[in-house]
Amino acid sequence: IIPAELIQRDATNSPIHFFIDTAYTDDQTERNDPTGVLTVFKKDDIVYVVNFVEVWMEFPKLIAFLKEYVMMNGYTHHSGIYIEPKASGKSVVQQLREGTGLSVIEIEAEWIKDDKVTRATGVSPMVQAGRLKLIEGPWNEQFLNQLTSFPKASHDEAVDTTVYALNYLSPASNFFAEWV
Repeated sequence: IIPAELIQRDATNSPIHFFIDTAYTDDQTERNDPTGVLTVFKKDDIVYVVNFVEVWMEFPKLIAFLKEYVMMNGYTHHSGIYIEPKASGKSVVQQLREGTGLSVIEIEAEWIKDDKVTRATGVSPMVQAGRLKLIEGPWNEQFLNQLTSFPKASHDEAVDTTVYALNYLSPASNFFAEWV
């Protein structure tokens, strides 16, 4: 965990990105998942986690929250908002694309085809190699608890969004994208 004042970020070359795992309800019981939002940037092949939040909101309030949240957390025209196209995700993608000028990207099926454990295992070498770092914040404990108790945790939004961030922002995915 790194104190925020020790990290210098160039907003153009290291834009903030958002990875979102949506849910349907505002019911905060253990049986209902929240929407998880991971806020990150990449610098020197390291993905820095700036924030992680979980919210239980129904669709209209979730749309309003996401628009406000990204703007308050560093969104620029260089940013991407990556949304898992499961649960309410497809509808969230459609609504945000229709009603805003935000750069909304549906996470590709390639990144969600395997089960969660397989996907998490696939990015664990990046984490072990130190290519994921957390910026100090009040969300750190909750985030780390979800990661370290996976796959037995009651919620796994931190894992899902982290896997997506590492897959999309890792040098390997950028390398292969250049050849396609």
